[in-house]
Amino acid sequence: MELFAEIIAKKLNNAKSPLKVLIPKRGFSEIDMEGQEFYDREAINLFSSELRKRLREDIEIEEVDCNISEPAFAKKAVDSLFSMIDKLMGPPIAWKGRPL
Repeated sequence: MELFAEIIAKKLNNAKSPLKVLIPKRGFSEIDMEGQEFYDREAINLFSSELRKRLREDIEIEEVDCNISEPAFAKKAVDSLFSMIDKLMGPPIAWKGRPL
């Protein structure tokens, strides 16, 4: 997981636009959900810790207490995206006529 975190961090650190990283604390796929054979809480925690060490300070990381396949994770991702868009462009009413 350390190598994976290093690879991801390198790519994210090269980003030119604002970004936010969401980490699903209960697994990155359906086969590593809690209760499944490949679930490994220690590996997820190690990835999160190593990623935090390697990312630029201006990149926000948020751990989400669910699996990436759960609707709650999707909702969090959409809410985070809308929040970032609002910060960049203002509320939706102000978007009219502006390129996305």
